[in-house]
Formats: sequence, C-alpha cells, structure tokens
Amino acid sequence: GEKDDGQPRVASTWRERPGRVRVDFPPREEPARLKVKETYSRGWTATNEEGDPLGVTVEDGAFIGVDVPPGTIQVRLEYEPLGWIPGLSLAGLGLILFTLLLFKTIGRQKVVTTLLSPTGMAILACLLFMVVGRTASRSWSSTFDESYHLTRGLVRVVEKDSRMSYFHPPLQNIFQGAGAALAKGHSMVYPGGSNWDIASVGGYASDIIAVNKQDYPEAVRAARWGTVLFGCLLCLVAVRWAYTAAGPVAGGLAGLGVALNPTVLAHGNLATTDMGVTALAMAGLYALWLGVHRHRGALGMATLFFVLAAGAKFTGLIWLLSYLLLVLPVLAYHQRNRLVLLQAPAAVLLFLVMLVALYGLEPQT
Repeated sequence: GEKDDGQPRVASTWRERPGRVRVDFPPREEPARLKVKETYSRGWTATNEEGDPLGVTVEDGAFIGVDVPPGTIQVRLEYEPLGWIPGLSLAGLGLILFTLLLFKTIGRQKVVTTLLSPTGMAILACLLFMVVGRTASRSWSSTFDESYHLTRGLVRVVEKDSRMSYFHPPLQNIFQGAGAALAKGHSMVYPGGSNWDIASVGGYASDIIAVNKQDYPEAVRAARWGTVLFGCLLCLVAVRWAYTAAGPVAGGLAGLGVALNPTVLAHGNLATTDMGVTALAMAGLYALWLGVHRHRGALGMATLFFVLAAGAKFTGLIWLLSYLLLVLPVLAYHQRNRLVLLQAPAAVLLFLVMLVALYGLEPQT
C-alpha cells in the first residue's frame, strides 16, 4: 500500500538467493506491518539494518509477517532450518568412518582402482553433487515456482489427476510429488474449491499452502530429492562421456566441473524442471554420440531420452523435433543406412505411450 502523502511503504526489495530477502523502506515515523510472499516456517529470522532482531510471525495463514518499528529503513530476512548443522556434522563423521572401513575391508589398491574407473568417478561426482547441493539447499526457503511444480506433482501422484499439468508436462513433477508424498503425504490435505474446478495451478498452490502451512516446508525439501536424481544423471552422463572420449583425466575433470557448477547445484536442488530436461537431453546427446561413433544400437537409447526430455518440459520438444527432423535424416544419408529412419516412428510411438502414462486416458474436467 501507500501512505497518505503517496510515498510507498517499500522502497525496494532484493532477493540475494532463496532463503535471504532484504526489504528497504523510506524514512517514516509510524510502525508498519510487512507481509512477504514466502512460505512461513520456524526457520525464518528477521533483523533491521543494525542487526537488531525483529519478530517473525505467520501472515494470512501461510506467508511471513514482520512488525516493523518506526524509524526502521531495512528488514533482512534469512531462513535456516533448525538442526541442519548438527545433522551435517554427523553425516560428515559417518562418511569418514565409512571410508576408513572401506579401506580396511577391501584394501587400498582395489579401492583406488575402483574410484578411478568410470563407475567410481560417476559415483564420486554424484556424491559430491548431493553433499554440496543438499547442504546448501537446506537453508533455502521455498521459491515461488516450486509451489507450482510441487502442486502438479502432488496432484498427479496422490490424487491421480492430471488437470494441473495442462500447461506443463509432469514427468519430473511426478518424481517431486512422489518425494513429498513419501515424506508428508499421510498428513497433507488437498482442498476442493474453484481453483481445483478450473485447474488453476497458481490458485490451487496457494490453497494447498494455506491448509498445509505446517507440513509444506518439509514437503518442499522432500520434493527436491526428485530433482537431485536428475542432477545425478547429469553427473553420470558427463563423466561417462568424457571418460569414453578422452580418458580418466577428462572423466574426473568433467565430474568435478558438473558437480560443483553453481548453476547445476542451484537448479539441481530446487523442485523445478530445468534440471530434468537438461539431464535427459544430455543423456540423449551422449547416446547419439555413441550411436554415431561406437555402437549403432545406442540410437534407440537416444530416442528414448529425447522423448523423456519432452515429458519433463516443453522445451524438450525442441530437442525431440531436432532429433527427428534434422539429425536422423542427415545421419541416414551420411551412413547410407535407411534403417536409421526407423527411429522416427519408434519415437512417435514412445511419445504416445508417455502421454498416456503421464496424463491417463480419462478426460479431466
């Protein structure tokens, strides 16, 4: 809102990252009530520009509310889940003990040989990605678009209904919904109402947050594991491709580069769908490379991965159509092998099967 003199109550906002928000105010003499459209959880704290604590309460049943005293020109909000630092310490201790036990049981030379194999490097890259990403994401609050993706996934998995997925394919959302359902599916409530009837995913996401405000933050964190799986797939593909093409040093560097890439860590630990389409498209490209340079049978896997990429996000359709309309004809001409073109009808058939699996045969009204 605005003051009587027309001066806005909020001068600017700055979101440094998920879980950290700064709100600036113009100078004023009266108190104010600040509402931030972030999902409320007990891990949120607020301070003013001098670091003095401010009270944080739930607003409108789901969002963050802060009482701003007179003279305050800045509110800094930060989210940190309770108990994650002790949990991280115990996990690190467990990893050290497991490594020592592995060396003692199997032997140093065999452990080193295993770790330097493509499989060992891929596993290490995945573990590194998960440890770093999950450690960081524990302090991330729910982002705005995560509520949309989680709602689609929960509705598809728990309610067996695809109406919320008309404008976004639900493949990765199903993985996210399954994680949330395993963690909180027994206690979450799925309301009806007009947003459900008209399939408004934005409105229905707000409805779910409002009636599940205690369980929702934990449901989001559980849903992120569905994205982590696709991040691990990307690490696996990067290591295998680099190792196959250029040897163990390239495989190790590729694993480190992908696992510690800030963009991969961010998108690979949020309940969104950028990581799904990226990992599946990269898997398709790797399989295509194998089909061209090593094993022709790998073209079938390329077809499967490109079809699945289209089920994760609509941008995956660009990969699929490029593969069908450009890559396969050029490859068939280059190899003088018309059988390559059989991948096109196979892709169409797989795509139809995927649509039925994702959306079902019953009309959603």
